[in-house]
Amino acid sequence: MAKNHQPSCTCPPGTEGNPYIECTGPRTPLPPPECASDGECPSKLACINHQCQNPCGISAICSPDQECLVQDTVPLRTVICQCPSDTIADNNGYCKQITQVEAECRVDNDCKYTDRCVRGSCIEACRVDPCGLNAQCLSQAHTAVCICPP
Repeated sequence: MAKNHQPSCTCPPGTEGNPYIECTGPRTPLPPPECASDGECPSKLACINHQCQNPCGISAICSPDQECLVQDTVPLRTVICQCPSDTIADNNGYCKQITQVEAECRVDNDCKYTDRCVRGSCIEACRVDPCGLNAQCLSQAHTAVCICPP
């Protein structure tokens, strides 16, 4: 093509660029963002890179033996890593078996005569119910008996 008797280059219709270097096809517009915040996404999905996605499927958030659960909190979704029943997460996030600790007692009569059953442990009655100042405490029949000295 010539303008004023001088050669001139232009990109063909429907293309763009510098005609002296390269003409390329039209830029395809980016799709509009699906979301701007988690609240715009359906239940259990979060807005990640402007798309509603399951945050549990994006990366390994939880350890392999944990289940990843998405809570429908707003403004941000909350991800919880849950261990199977009868297990608990250790400091590194791995699920470990819960060891059952047997209670030492359930009632006072499970303990020796001088002790009381407090939250599964036998404790001396005078430690559970101490006497007042200058009084003497005797643990008897699972009870603290306070005596004032003569």
